[in-house]
Amino acid sequence: MKYFFYIMTGWLCCMSITCFSQTPVADSLQNDRVGKGMFLFIKNNLQMTEEEAKKSEPIVSQYIIDMRKVQIEYSDPLERQQQKATVRVNCRNQLIPVLGQVRANRVFVEEARFRNEVRKLLQQRKNQQKKRRKSI
Repeated sequence: MKYFFYIMTGWLCCMSITCFSQTPVADSLQNDRVGKGMFLFIKNNLQMTEEEAKKSEPIVSQYIIDMRKVQIEYSDPLERQQQKATVRVNCRNQLIPVLGQVRANRVFVEEARFRNEVRKLLQQRKNQQKKRRKSI
């Protein structure tokens, strides 16, 4: 019994160390496939040049990170909506010198289209899984 206690204590210590050593998800887009996919979708739909893409990618990446932080930090829907609007305005102001005002505003339209496409794709996958389960 004593050995079991020691083994469990050691295992819990090891698990807690590895959990705390990981980087926060909201602070990094380096390995974020959805964030990269969103930027590529926006880039293609706005027909950005390579120079525009290089200049706007860090701005859009920071925008995605900030929106995730707002979603996590604010539980009140009205405060969350207000903070999201503030983040969008700041992002648009940074994008205007790079893309122009019309295309900077279209970034958010394309973001919404991307989110809708992802929702449709996830719904289709869910429906396919249900069909497979019923057929088995």
